[in-house]
Amino acid sequence: MSVKKEVDIEALKLKRKALAGRVTACEGKIKSLTRELEEEKAKPCFKTSKDPRHVKFQEAARRKLEALQRAIDDFQKERAALNADVKKLSLIIKGQAAR
Repeated sequence: MSVKKEVDIEALKLKRKALAGRVTACEGKIKSLTRELEEEKAKPCFKTSKDPRHVKFQEAARRKLEALQRAIDDFQKERAALNADVKKLSLIIKGQAAR
């Protein structure tokens, strides 16, 4: 019976490690998207201009920023869910190891 528990603990540890890798990947994506967002904000199309020719470029830039922000938010939600799963697995492993 203890062999089965040991196998379960090892399987849980492997699953936790895989989830931690996905968390790291999400953090990398968030970092790169945040950098891209800051670069877009620094572009001159965000300068206030009364010239009607600039409006279409400003609107396109705003839409791109909104899309980047949505992507960042999605990855942050995914990272939060993965972190919760990792924490839950860690508690299960600690609880089984204590028995």
